[in-house]
Amino acid sequence: MENSFKHQASHTVAPRPPRKALRNDHLYSLAAILIAIAFSGTLLAGTGRWIPITEPDSASYIDFDWSSLKQILSGIRTPLYPAFVQLARSTMGISAIPFLHFAMMMLAVVLFYTGLTSIGFRPWTAAASAAPLCFSRGLWDFGARIGSDALGIAMSIGCVSFFLMAISKYSPRCSATQPPTQGPTQSSHQPKLAENNIIPISGWIGLGCLTLATILVRPAYLFLIPLWPVLAITLLPFIWGRTWKEAIQTAIKMSLISVLPLLSYCALRWTVVQEFGLVSFAGYNLIGITGQYVDRSDVDDLPEGSRELAQRLIEFREEAGYHPSPYDYRSMVDLYNKTAWELAAPASETIYGTDTKQSNQALQRLAMSSLFLHPREYIFWFRSNAWSMFQQLVRGAIMDVGSRISLCLLALWGGIIAIQRVSNPKQYGAHRNQPPNTNSFRIASFEFGTLVWISVLFAAAKGLLVVLVEPALGRYVVAVGCFFPACIGLFASLLATRIQQCPKR
Repeated sequence: MENSFKHQASHTVAPRPPRKALRNDHLYSLAAILIAIAFSGTLLAGTGRWIPITEPDSASYIDFDWSSLKQILSGIRTPLYPAFVQLARSTMGISAIPFLHFAMMMLAVVLFYTGLTSIGFRPWTAAASAAPLCFSRGLWDFGARIGSDALGIAMSIGCVSFFLMAISKYSPRCSATQPPTQGPTQSSHQPKLAENNIIPISGWIGLGCLTLATILVRPAYLFLIPLWPVLAITLLPFIWGRTWKEAIQTAIKMSLISVLPLLSYCALRWTVVQEFGLVSFAGYNLIGITGQYVDRSDVDDLPEGSRELAQRLIEFREEAGYHPSPYDYRSMVDLYNKTAWELAAPASETIYGTDTKQSNQALQRLAMSSLFLHPREYIFWFRSNAWSMFQQLVRGAIMDVGSRISLCLLALWGGIIAIQRVSNPKQYGAHRNQPPNTNSFRIASFEFGTLVWISVLFAAAKGLLVVLVEPALGRYVVAVGCFFPACIGLFASLLATRIQQCPKR
């Protein structure tokens, strides 16, 4: 009897220790991400996307005035991307900026993988979600351009990663109060990351610092400040099953850690340039839309301080021969930059000279006054602009290089499984009567629900900010939908797993 037991035990394969299995899973997943990074870099280099492209607004970054703190804080650009350009020029040269954009995006991808695994994503699903971002349209379309678009997208991905790390202790798959076990309702190799306070603390510190840094690279990311508490209130009670008390407390902390650094920067600007705000630029954005509504019949209805500027704008428009059509969306998009930079900006310079602070304030007053005089025209603009953005988001998510690679790999995997089933039907038929794995479905629902809500709320917050004050141009839409390829990658990986596990009928 004893010999029989020993004989049986000697032929039993010992299971891998959970920590070793997890370590191997991480190694394989990181290897897959490294392959994606190498493939992306090769494609970018092979298609000439590492050759820098200078655009009209690139000069405002390259020739940024660093002569004094007042000049730094009073310009139409926030200082961090000009500092990035200056650092590149003084070390590797301007020609290295596309490569630096690529490096920052790849760093963001690895950080995103870390953030997903910190909340309990399985390593291979985290890799499937992060890898498509290696082929982000932010790199393909704007990575070679000397502008803040590509770097802004990379840093916003990093911000979301730190957000996930900060709230990791509340994840139902990685909780300090209910650590993962080897029971039937949880994964047998789930990491106990929440037991290590380094990850949440690093997340909070990183979130506060990187949120401000992202906004100082590109002010269009101001939406990140309200996004964090909204995400916390959405994910914790509705997706993760936490209490409302935990959600509200986390949302308050999120608000404080993102608002206080920004207020400190705005206070610095108030001290130096006597303007409380992020940058002297808001008026230039909105005037490109509502400036098209201004005509001679409006001048007498405008506030007295805006009448001279409106008259100058109308005169510049008539000299240029432009004819705005407030109910023609395409015409308004075509005249947006012309109105802002060829008409409104020169008109303000004739009155205020090179004082960007006064020019911005005057343009902002005129833009808002014109909006109040033409609410119907603006509602038409908003509706048309939102619909245009939605259409571009759908097309962009499907046509994104990372999305197409994910779907191609899914099709390839499905073909391999089909061939295996045809060649060895008994192996798959033996599992026909097995009950469905409810634990696997629960984990997949947690992963997919978390990533989809992050992507949707990120797109809604950024998209709303865009459609209100700017046309839905490609450079803005790419940033709005930057997380949707990650959803497609995750969906493809989950569907591939389902195809493999589904018994042959």
